Amino acid sequence: MIVKKKMPYYIFAAAVIEFIFLLSDCMVYGNETYSYIKTVFTFDKEYLAGQYVTAAHTLGMASTYWSYIIMSVAVCIPTISEFFDELNSGLHLGIQMKKGRYRYIISKCFFSYISGAVTVFAALFIFLVIISITLPINYESAASVMESLSTDGMKELINTFLRQSVTFMLYAGAMSLTGILTIFIYEDMLFDLSLVFILAYFTINPFIYRILWLPAAFAAFLFILCPLLWKYRSRLL
Repeated sequence: MIVKKKMPYYIFAAAVIEFIFLLSDCMVYGNETYSYIKTVFTFDKEYLAGQYVTAAHTLGMASTYWSYIIMSVAVCIPTISEFFDELNSGLHLGIQMKKGRYRYIISKCFFSYISGAVTVFAALFIFLVIISITLPINYESAASVMESLSTDGMKELINTFLRQSVTFMLYAGAMSLTGILTIFIYEDMLFDLSLVFILAYFTINPFIYRILWLPAAFAAFLFILCPLLWKYRSRLL
């Protein structure tokens, strides 16, 4: 029931991430850097193909400082809000009686990790569809998506999407899981999101340079730490 009530939060998080993707850099024209939105409203596909601006190139440019920070905060909003509601309503007590204390918090951590990863994947997939339609797939060719299915440009686009998906999902899952941890520190939405923002700020460079073992190791650490903290924290509720 709570998950259904929080569905608008997940949609909002995906929409915010999508909006940041649409604002990502796409090309340099003159002395000005054009965002994706400005690019598609200024130039046609034929011109962009001649300038070597393709869908794969634009998708690869989605990994920015702001996209990472905004993504980190956005995926934590439904996670933190949902956990707050369970704690305040006492619903967690009934679930714990059925599942047990350890299984309850592990399931919360698992759901938080998966929801963060799925949210950013949905936004990235929608961005893939949009740029595939509005930008050329191949260099020096404005062929449609269907005409480009077996071309090198399409292969590059698919490889870029897979690479970006893995990076974004690993980091989004870890940051969403961090939202669970912040609740153990202090139960306040703005305070908890501020902690997430700070952590995102200090982990920007690993994200930009695609250090994939870091979010995986951090998530594994949180899967161990959160149950230990919950064992103490749940006694105070």
